[in-house]
Amino acid sequence: MGFPKCIEISLANDQGIPILFANVFFGAKIFASSRNDYYTGPYWTNNNGIFRIIREEVEEDMQADRELFLMDYQSTLDQCKPLVEVRVLDENEIRGICEGTAQWGLMGPDRKKWKTAEEKIAFIRQNNNHLVHPGKMHIDLSGVSPTDVIQRTFVTELLNNPSLPKAPSA
Repeated sequence: MGFPKCIEISLANDQGIPILFANVFFGAKIFASSRNDYYTGPYWTNNNGIFRIIREEVEEDMQADRELFLMDYQSTLDQCKPLVEVRVLDENEIRGICEGTAQWGLMGPDRKKWKTAEEKIAFIRQNNNHLVHPGKMHIDLSGVSPTDVIQRTFVTELLNNPSLPKAPSA
């Protein structure tokens, strides 16, 4: 698979108006060619409603999984299928990430992002996922090069909270 250098994803409503708020957490599913698929992340939006899935970090996540679970994972990123599923993490997934981090500590690219497991857990608990409709999207990576930076829009809707900052309508 030609996984790009970066996938930049912005939040917007179904009319294409950007949703500008931070700390919506996402996960990505990388479809393996053999054995188990990979689940990477979490990724979270910045104040502009944008998050990035960086190839180098995905490779580090996958390597950590292969090292920790020798019998469960085999494919490298370049051996995976040219499809990525990106989804808003639900409450159970967020709880699982916090519990896993508490049990296993920092792994993969998290070691570069966080000083301690407690710092990561505290940040994740401040998520805004309860404010957006849970959903997922698929990104076809056929024909994408490892040097490409691609941009996509994740269409979602706010859940009954008109006070959230949104981009002005055009």
